[in-house]
Amino acid sequence: MPDYSTLSTQATSWPDFIPTIVIHDGETLEDIDVSSLSWGATRSRGQQSKHGRKYAVTRGSTAYSGSLSLYDTGWRALRPALLAVAASKNITLQDVRFDIIGKRKPVDSNVVETVKLENCLIDEVSADYSEGDDPDQVSLTLNVGNIVQIEDGEEVNLG
Repeated sequence: MPDYSTLSTQATSWPDFIPTIVIHDGETLEDIDVSSLSWGATRSRGQQSKHGRKYAVTRGSTAYSGSLSLYDTGWRALRPALLAVAASKNITLQDVRFDIIGKRKPVDSNVVETVKLENCLIDEVSADYSEGDDPDQVSLTLNVGNIVQIEDGEEVNLG
């Protein structure tokens, strides 16, 4: 029995994932060397209680999060593209906005799942250069403005 999750006895793998980075006022980088993409949408709700019982809950607001890990070759493609926009606007690399579009096709499915992280800014850059067989990586902690999933051409806001 395999020790990984499967779908119809086959696991969806990373090569089925195609990332695209669209830099605002800059270039579009297709199929860039990405190691991982993580994202999340968390809803914070307020509540009102009376005599210890909850009787009302607010709609709240959504906080988006994301991180992107790139292989060194991916970072060497992304960094100059971000720096070109930063120089033209007289801002820092971490103030350049971009979108990340991730497409993946699960095994035994004709549907391509698409997620779009919009208006991303880089909050933190960290690198892992270590000896061994694994390639060097650069990790970006992102400040994400919005996350949508695209199904049949329709954008579904996760917020």
